[in-house]
Amino acid sequence: MNPKNDRQIITNTLMLIMKRFYFSIFTTIACIGLLTFSIYQLNDLHKTAKTRQAYVSDLAYANNIRFGLLNVDHWKTALSEIIVKKIDELEFDQNLYQTMQVQVENALYDLIKQIEQYLNKDKKEGNWLTQAFKSVAYELVFDGNQFKKQVPHWAAEVVKSIASNSNKEQLKAFILGKFNEFMDDTSAPESIDIQTLLSQKYEFENYEECVAFLENEAMNLKTNAWKSTWIIVASIFLIFILWFATPSDYRNAGHYFTTFFSVIVLLLGGLLTPMIDIDVRIAEVNFELLGESIVFINQVLFFESKSIFDVVEILLRDGDMQTIAVGCLVFTFSIVFPALKLAASALAYPFPAWVNKNPIANFFALKSGKWSMADVMVIAIFMSYIGFSSLLGNQMGTLGGIKGFNVLSTHEHTSLQMGFFLFTSFCLSGMAFAYVVSHRFKQKGIGIDSGKSEKVQ
Repeated sequence: MNPKNDRQIITNTLMLIMKRFYFSIFTTIACIGLLTFSIYQLNDLHKTAKTRQAYVSDLAYANNIRFGLLNVDHWKTALSEIIVKKIDELEFDQNLYQTMQVQVENALYDLIKQIEQYLNKDKKEGNWLTQAFKSVAYELVFDGNQFKKQVPHWAAEVVKSIASNSNKEQLKAFILGKFNEFMDDTSAPESIDIQTLLSQKYEFENYEECVAFLENEAMNLKTNAWKSTWIIVASIFLIFILWFATPSDYRNAGHYFTTFFSVIVLLLGGLLTPMIDIDVRIAEVNFELLGESIVFINQVLFFESKSIFDVVEILLRDGDMQTIAVGCLVFTFSIVFPALKLAASALAYPFPAWVNKNPIANFFALKSGKWSMADVMVIAIFMSYIGFSSLLGNQMGTLGGIKGFNVLSTHEHTSLQMGFFLFTSFCLSGMAFAYVVSHRFKQKGIGIDSGKSEKVQ
C-alpha cells in the first residue's frame, strides 16, 4: 500500500465528514433560528389580531343599524333639525303679509259680527228697565262701526307681531315641544347611548376622536398582522426548503423536529387568529323629506370576526343539540385530528418501528390524511366567501330599487383574514411533512404499506 495515497484517502474522508458535520450544523441552526423567529411572530400576531378584533367589533357595534337607521332617537334629532331649519327659513314677503292680513281681518270682522249678534240678543232679555239699561250701556261700550274701521290697523299689527323674531322662536319652541311629545310616546323604553359608552370605554371625551383613534389603530394593527403572517409563512417555507436541500445522510433530529414544530406553528395560527371578517353593511342611505336630504352612512347589518377556535367555543357553549353536533364535528376534524396526527408523527422519529406496528399510531401518522377534512374545510370557507359576496350584492341591489330610496351598498369590508391563509399553509405543510415522516420510515428500512418491519431491498 502506498502511504501517501492512504493519507490522501484519510484526509478526503475527514474533509467529507467535517463538511457533512458543518453543513448539518449550519442547516440545523438555521432551521432552529427560523422556527424561533416564527414562534415569536406568532405570539405577536395573536396579540395583534385579538386587539384588532376587539377594535373592529366595537366599531361595527357602534355603527349597527339599530343605533342609526332604526333608532327613534336618531330620527328625532334629524327631524328636529329639519323643523328648526324650515322655521328659520320662513320669510314674510309682501304676498305673505297681504294674505295673512286678509285672513286676520276676516277673523276680526267675524268676531265683531258675533259680538253684535250676542249683544242684540242680550238686550231683549229681562224687564223693560233692564233692557233700557243694557241698550244704553252696550252702545256706550261697544260701537261696532267704529271697531270695524279699526280692523285693518289691528290686522296689520297682528301680522307684524307674528313675523317678529321673538314670536318666531316661540313658534319654533311650540312646534318642537309638540313634536318631542309625539316622539317620546313612540320611543323605546330603554335607549342605549352607544357613543357615550364607546367614548368612556376608551377614555375619550369626544366620540369622533374615539372613532378616529379606533379606525387608525385597527388599520395599523391589520398591517402589522398581515406582515407577521407572511413572515411566519415565509420562515416555515424556508425551513422545508432547507430540509429538502439537505442531503438525506446529512439530516438529523434537529431537521425533523424543526419541520414538525413549524407545522404546529401554522396550525396554532390557523386556529387562534380570525379566518374571515363577515361585514354586511349599507354604505349610504339617502332620501328627501320636506325638501331636505336625510343621510345614513355605514349602517352595519351584521358583523362577525371569528377564529376556528372562537366558532367551536360558541357552538359548544351557546347552541342547541344540532349546533353542538356541528361544533363537535368542526372540533374533531380541525383540532383533534391534526393534533393526534402531529403527536403520532413526533413519535415516528425516535420510535418508527413501534409507530408502524401500533395500529392507532400508524393510522394517524401515515393514513389519516384522507380522513382529515382540513383541506375540504378551507375550500368550503373560500367558496362560502365568494357565494356570500354575490348574494349580498344581489339583495342590496333589490333594496336600492325602491323608488325614492337611494341605497349605495357595499360588501368590500368582508374579507378573508390571516387565519385562513395560515390554516391553508398548515394543510400544505402537513402534506410536505407527511413526506418527511415517510422518509424517516424509509431511512429505517420500514415498509409503510405493509405495516410490518421490512428491510428495503
